[in-house]
Amino acid sequence: MILLVDVGNSRLKWVSGERGEFPLRGGAVHGEETWTELAAQQWGTLPHPERALIVSVAGSEVRAALTDWIRKVWNIEA
Repeated sequence: MILLVDVGNSRLKWVSGERGEFPLRGGAVHGEETWTELAAQQWGTLPHPERALIVSVAGSEVRAALTDWIRKVWNIEA
């Protein structure tokens, strides 16, 4: 399973699946919560992915926060 994440300045969108099929998907607007709290809300119940890919225009701090969450929760590098 792979997690694909698209991070904008105020919105996060993602899909998860395998073999070209992505049945799990979601998105949320970044508000008062931190980006890692948003990640936990969105991905906390997902099956453990083998890979995670992040594209981001939100800057290196956001990318680092999400990468760190993925590393801590799933022990994989995004």
